[in-house]
Amino acid sequence: MFIATIVDKIHAGMKRIACFSFLLSLAVAPVLRAAPEGDPAPWLGINHGDAEQAILLSDLQKTGLRMVREGFNGKPDREFAEKVQAYADTGIEPHVSVNMRGAGIDVPDYPTWLQNYRRRCVEIMTAYQGKLRYYIVGNETDKADPFTGRLSPEQAVDFTRMAYEASREVDPAGGIKIESPPVSSPRPIKDYLKKMFAAGLSDCCDYIGVHAYSNQINDGKLDNPWLLQQQQGGTQKPIAISELGVSEDWAPKALTPEQKEQWKAEFLDQAYVQLKRYGIANAILFESSSSSKWPNTFALLRDGTAARNILPTTYAELQDHLKPHPLQDAGFETANDPKRQWVVYDDPADDRWDIAAFQFQAPGGHTGASALQIDTSGRGSRIVRQVVSGITPGQAITITAWAFSKNEAGATLKAEGYNATAGNAESGTVTKGRETWEQLSVTVTPTNPWVVIELSSIAKNVAGSYVKFDDVAVSGGR
Repeated sequence: MFIATIVDKIHAGMKRIACFSFLLSLAVAPVLRAAPEGDPAPWLGINHGDAEQAILLSDLQKTGLRMVREGFNGKPDREFAEKVQAYADTGIEPHVSVNMRGAGIDVPDYPTWLQNYRRRCVEIMTAYQGKLRYYIVGNETDKADPFTGRLSPEQAVDFTRMAYEASREVDPAGGIKIESPPVSSPRPIKDYLKKMFAAGLSDCCDYIGVHAYSNQINDGKLDNPWLLQQQQGGTQKPIAISELGVSEDWAPKALTPEQKEQWKAEFLDQAYVQLKRYGIANAILFESSSSSKWPNTFALLRDGTAARNILPTTYAELQDHLKPHPLQDAGFETANDPKRQWVVYDDPADDRWDIAAFQFQAPGGHTGASALQIDTSGRGSRIVRQVVSGITPGQAITITAWAFSKNEAGATLKAEGYNATAGNAESGTVTKGRETWEQLSVTVTPTNPWVVIELSSIAKNVAGSYVKFDDVAVSGGR
């Protein structure tokens, strides 16, 4: 998958009004249907573009997506109350972005502006108490979103504190959740996010808001918010991604429309594993609008035609990733599905998904006929990961695997993504011997209901070198 190296600069100018043209309004509405007892909080959603709500709800139900992003640019009214009721009747949870410039908020006096925003949040949260539970403070304050404006990092934290205080005034038990102003990337310019943490961000929100596009999901990028929060110390909060996507404008120009659709679907496959690997609390896909000047570019669920038809390739990916994921192909005796089972880590910004170094049914297993063999004759990291869901938070789990190394760096087993407030946490072990099978074991106590298993090695550019893995198992935690 190819993309210009300046993706961080490109996406900011391509996705403004289309995503946030939805005006929220709300007033007195019927009590919403409660979620079934024990029903897990939704993890993956999509913004609605400009689709009619009936079509949107149908799409969400077909895919299994249970979360949608909305924007609040007006005052509460009955029209939006009816919209919220429709979401509730179908089990969809809106994440509501409350902007700073609506309803007469803008005033020359900054302290008054802050207090007006706090009062506005109280008004909205009171009207929807027990009906809406998740609010986002504005949007991309580091990039001057049209409904938010450019704020300093310290000002962004001030507004977050106003929303947080309002949420606790309305619901002292903390049933209303606040996501801080989502920064435009995991590594925003000029240390913007670092300065937000220094100003006390983690003490006045429930989730740290971030956006991520294309190769911003990569190792070394998506972990940056965790690293900054840990460097600051003190309270540690979960991280949420309220915009996640890729544009077909960034795909290789020679690809056909069908190939570009597949390219975007493969981004979803990589993104699913990466978000789980970094313990992301929830994520919302960015969906383009048919009325925008880029009706097809960010389309992940519906195409850019007037009919807004379902995109069959990405639609299938979304359906699959919302299903339960038990450990699959643990003995490497059957053909591996590289999208849904053992997923080879690869940069989604390049022009192909390179799996050439991985042979999933190599002869000579620890038991059985075959094993995973990873060629380490080149240079760089060789990583394959699998998401295992259905883990019980708070209960220890042990991951084991048999490994064989004919490589100086050895073969490594890791557990990742299991910590809800330290998503970059990992626990690993590496083989000690050479050219002999060894059992590796890692034990962790997850606070997320999943764990990501990594099998990896570092290639040292030695001809003929390789590692093998076989008989992977997960015990406990269920």
